[in-house]
Amino acid sequence: MCGEKYFVESISQVWPITVLYGLYVALFGGSVYVLLYRRPNTFYLGSSLALFLLTTAYTGILLAGLLAAPITSSDSYISPDGVTVLPCNTPTPEGLNEALTGSCIVAAQYAIVMCISLVADGVLIYRCVVLWHQRRWIGIPPGVILLTTTALNAYYTYCQARLYIIQRDAPSGEGPPPIWTETATIMSKLVAAINTLELANNVITTALITLRIWLMARGLEKVIGKGASIRYRIAMSMM
Repeated sequence: MCGEKYFVESISQVWPITVLYGLYVALFGGSVYVLLYRRPNTFYLGSSLALFLLTTAYTGILLAGLLAAPITSSDSYISPDGVTVLPCNTPTPEGLNEALTGSCIVAAQYAIVMCISLVADGVLIYRCVVLWHQRRWIGIPPGVILLTTTALNAYYTYCQARLYIIQRDAPSGEGPPPIWTETATIMSKLVAAINTLELANNVITTALITLRIWLMARGLEKVIGKGASIRYRIAMSMM
């Protein structure tokens, strides 16, 4: 069947997210308890709440988009560009309405992903600045990368919203206009750039955090001994 592959892909994208979200809820509850009663920290608590709300919104929108588009899920396929979803058969009015709703939902999803990335990477950069308090300029390069990634994410969200407008205003019975293909090509390039920058930023910040903890632990070991420094090593890793 034409739409079988797209249907399987749609379902396979949802169920792992829902399972991971259930685990995340448990972790969130534990982190809130720790940040409220054991190791109070307003910044981390606010970041955890923001990430939880954004993740909940993303999961809800993802499930709503799948449930609200039964025709699209079962009678569509993804074009070679990897962005455009096309109907297997002659589109019906109901299918067109579902496609429009789906495009709008996808734009909202990308906006939420942009915010999640901003908050999560911002927390890593904050940890770098806290740990490298005598060399806080170390946080500047990751900060620049984060701002660049956020700008690209915002532009990608704009392109997705643009596809929705093109699809909404396109005459019925005609194929996608040239501007659709141009926008889809730009989005493919944006995805590659965004993924590269996010990977680089995560590697840099994680390496800086790990290096600083290792240097601090090594300094403690020289002063108080290796065995006595274990609990301090654990405490520093939680900073």
